[in-house]
Amino acid sequence: AEKGDPTVILAIDFEKRSRFRANGHVAEPAKAPGDVVQVATRNNWINCAAFIPKVSMSAGAATQVGRPPQVENLKSRSLSPEQHQMISSAFAIYACTAEGPKGGPEPPRVDLNLRGGSPGFVRVLGPNKIAFPDYPGNGSFITLGNMTHYPKAGILFPFVQPEGRMLQVVGDVEIKWGPGSCYEGMDREVIITVDQVMETRREWLHRDELG
Repeated sequence: AEKGDPTVILAIDFEKRSRFRANGHVAEPAKAPGDVVQVATRNNWINCAAFIPKVSMSAGAATQVGRPPQVENLKSRSLSPEQHQMISSAFAIYACTAEGPKGGPEPPRVDLNLRGGSPGFVRVLGPNKIAFPDYPGNGSFITLGNMTHYPKAGILFPFVQPEGRMLQVVGDVEIKWGPGSCYEGMDREVIITVDQVMETRREWLHRDELG
């Protein structure tokens, strides 16, 4: 990250089901790997616990024996059948959005938030299309507002099967508006046309239990 770059912080305590969000810009970038990045915050929120799953975590095998974990990143332009199954197993996602280029001295605001539901709440509509319902939340409409004005998003699937993997997708956003007529009877549904996919395979933190 460079000085002045827009940034966002999302801290979630899954065991206590609480979260804190802040956005702003990089005040001082890291000088070397492992250095602290200083962030000047612009907006701060403490959100409700809605849709935060209660998850207990434990360290992966590599961490337990004190060696660096092995990491493999697989990039593609579409979702594989195995990745379809990974998405279907997800009960939570992180949605990263931005308000779009502003053209002024202030950097655009970015946002990162968690969306959750039962496994399968994110549907795969094809190798380049996914969709998820907009469940009622805190009513601030920051995520949907960003998507409306700047229809692009990055979605991270942190808890998928098999364990030790994460999936990221980036694409264009379409919001379907239909009071009571969208998936699961919701008023809105987010549809993403995927153009970038990255699967990370790592000796990762393991999910112990889901409450």
